[in-house]
Amino acid sequence: MNDDQPEQPGLRTGSGIFHLIPGSLQMIAGGSMLLVCLKRSRKLPPGKSFAELHIPESDPSIIMPMSWMVMSVTLFAILMEGVGAWRNLGDPFAQLPHQVLYFSFFFSGIIAQLEVKRRLPMDSHRAGLSVAFLISFLLLRAHTKMKPLAVDRELHSYLSYISLLTSIVIAYSMRCTDSVLAYIASFSLVLLMGLFTITVGFYEWGTGDGGYVLDIPLHSVVTYFTLEIALVGMTVTLGYAFFGPKPRSDQENRVEIHERDGLLAEDDRKNESEGRETDSDSGASSDHSSV
Repeated sequence: MNDDQPEQPGLRTGSGIFHLIPGSLQMIAGGSMLLVCLKRSRKLPPGKSFAELHIPESDPSIIMPMSWMVMSVTLFAILMEGVGAWRNLGDPFAQLPHQVLYFSFFFSGIIAQLEVKRRLPMDSHRAGLSVAFLISFLLLRAHTKMKPLAVDRELHSYLSYISLLTSIVIAYSMRCTDSVLAYIASFSLVLLMGLFTITVGFYEWGTGDGGYVLDIPLHSVVTYFTLEIALVGMTVTLGYAFFGPKPRSDQENRVEIHERDGLLAEDDRKNESEGRETDSDSGASSDHSSV
């Protein structure tokens, strides 16, 4: 088949709605957290950094609603997958890989709930998310291999790549809590995952007349993918540039540098003073021992 020709409609094996549901959830979650970060960056007290105050996330008013949203949507998806499989195939677990994928994110919501109730350590919810995206990568890789069409395989391959990268970036952000870039990148990747999942959903969505909402030639899959990467990156960058914290004046920068240098000099004097006291105490102890 020529790459420029549309594929045979009957060969597409996915469900549009079951791509649009998780895709929408991921876009809402990722986009909401990016907006929260943007708002917080505008209200930092003097001398405090974003990482000091907001990494890791510890505000129950942020964690709880997100966890309830994730748990509600994924539980609904698990039940709908089971009902659909039972009606069409006579087995409610015929779509078990999909249900396991949803359950991994459902369980990350439970982890978040337990964290808020102080049953688990701080930042456990991000550990759960990192594992959930790793499970997503493994399941999507297996899912890709059973797709009969090259375009379908290519689309799901890119979804698996985003899942793996998101898992790694979240884990890195947990390890390096002073990296605001990694923290923002993790939510940007969730937003990208949602956007590309919705694209796959439209590719799988039948129009009822034998066609589909979106036809993508094989050679254009990477174009869609890179375009959406650029759109997400541009949106996050321009959002911060125009709606983030106001640029600091040269005078403010000089004042901060002066204050920081003063604090460093004061710390050096304290360390030097403590060192002399230690040497003095050591000398006195040595004289006492000689007597």
